[in-house]
Amino acid sequence: MNRHFLSAADLTRDEALELFALAAELKQRRKSGRPS
Repeated sequence: MNRHFLSAADLTRDEALELFALAAELKQRRKSGRPS
């Protein structure tokens, strides 16, 4: 299901944790020079 992100309050706890984990992974990839 597609949802538009309006604020952090719109996310469940699990969705927020998943989002932060993905952000950390992408940041690490960028830092090491690997494409996202």
